[in-house]
Amino acid sequence: MIAFTHLPSPNMQACERTFVPHVSIDLALARQQHAAYCQALADCGIKVRTLDINSALPDCTFIEDSAVVLDEVAIVCSMGTVSRQPEPVGIEAVLQEYRPIERILPPATLEGGDVLRIGRRLLVGQSSRTNAAGIAALRAIAGRFGYAVTSVPVHGSLHLKTACTAVPDGRLLVNPAWVDVRSLRNST
Repeated sequence: MIAFTHLPSPNMQACERTFVPHVSIDLALARQQHAAYCQALADCGIKVRTLDINSALPDCTFIEDSAVVLDEVAIVCSMGTVSRQPEPVGIEAVLQEYRPIERILPPATLEGGDVLRIGRRLLVGQSSRTNAAGIAALRAIAGRFGYAVTSVPVHGSLHLKTACTAVPDGRLLVNPAWVDVRSLRNST
């Protein structure tokens, strides 16, 4: 197993903030936390590949948003904010070493933080960063590989995976203040 990470940007202070206040970011601490995260992954036996290809972009460390990687394909995302739109280009170059590439194209928007995989089902948050067209584009691509896609309205948090995660037995841990829980019924 391999995990991709990206070093925090020296411009991280200018990162996008939607549901959190604009407070000072301690870059040295962010770098320490990133190193500890990489070490924790390595301690679990995961090969860690740390990238530094988008370092000028403030949000680059949130690499998961740039692509949805499935067993069969890597789906390069169309980011939901202008400042993040350059990020997927660099990530695509790396991912094509491992998987065939498909792309979500504007005006569709989809960010990986809105995609929660549970087996062959993808729960996709319709959020401030992922629109209905992005979900439809993901459904068209992933459907060719046997994945079912369920749209989940998200409110009060940036991404679906901020509000919902899957636990190993298939149940979901959900913050009902941020997710339309009705849309999750029978989705696993």
